[in-house]
Amino acid sequence: MHKLLLLFLIASISSSTTDESKEIITICTNSLLSSLPPAFCWKKGADAGIIPKNCPKGFIRKAALCEEKCRPNYRFIAGLCYQNCKSGYKDHGLTCYSKFFKWYFKHSYIPKRLTNFDKRITCPGKMYHSGALCYRDCRIIGLQNCGIGTCAIDGKTCKDNVINMVVTVLTGGLNMLTKVFTMGGKKPFANIDTSLINTGIDKLGNEHMNNIFKHVKQVLATGKDYIHKEAYKKA
Repeated sequence: MHKLLLLFLIASISSSTTDESKEIITICTNSLLSSLPPAFCWKKGADAGIIPKNCPKGFIRKAALCEEKCRPNYRFIAGLCYQNCKSGYKDHGLTCYSKFFKWYFKHSYIPKRLTNFDKRITCPGKMYHSGALCYRDCRIIGLQNCGIGTCAIDGKTCKDNVINMVVTVLTGGLNMLTKVFTMGGKKPFANIDTSLINTGIDKLGNEHMNNIFKHVKQVLATGKDYIHKEAYKKA
């Protein structure tokens, strides 16, 4: 919908004859562009998640658990639901007593319990449930949840950015490791062609993944050989 509207505004600018009309359409176009969500972004202040406090209907919160409410005529005592005594009987803890030979054990049962991992656990508004925590939901701004701390326009953009970050961190870590082993010598990864990474990020499916991991293997192999050679020279 946004794309169609944007194309319409651009076409309107091209076909407009007066400067005033072009200025109005330009302002509208800029406003539209500023309202579009980014393709990939980090959540403000990250998102460590919060512990859910809500429980499904028929359950009550007990510390980190949601416990099923006891049936009518039952009471919750120390993790169990105990039946109330019948009329004419006194409550003696686990038993109901009337006379010496007229008493009985209370019926009891263990109510159902839900942990925070249960899919039936609900989160506050504008948050979604994942694992045992609630996180801010990217869908309220028109994006998809990409992990717990980022938002993306679609699944491919999410995957591409995550892979790119992993490869960047991995390459930087190897350069640092090599610098330590070679005592500040040359960086073997400085001249490595990173086009495979950029190409891989722009592609879909298995080809995309294979190109990325082939490059990572190349970096690892090159770095390993270089470290061994430098260590041998300094020995």
